[in-house]
Amino acid sequence: MIPDGYRPLIRYCVDWSEQRHHLAGQLGRAIMDHFVAASWIRRRTVGRSVQVTPQGQVALAEIFHLAWNC
Repeated sequence: MIPDGYRPLIRYCVDWSEQRHHLAGQLGRAIMDHFVAASWIRRRTVGRSVQVTPQGQVALAEIFHLAWNC
C-alpha cells in the first residue's frame, strides 16, 4: 500500500465510546478490509462497531491463537 497523505500508516488510537485502544491508520484499515472481505468480521447496522463471525472466530483462533467469548 502506498501512503496517500490522507491517513498515517500507523496511528495509535483510543476508541471514544469504549475507551479501549485499537490500531488505526492505513494499516488498521487494511487489516479491517481484509477481515471483512474474508467474512471474519461484519459491520453492525448501527454505529461503528463490528462483530466477529463464527468463521472469523475459527480463523482467528487458528492463525492468532485468539479465543472469542461472544
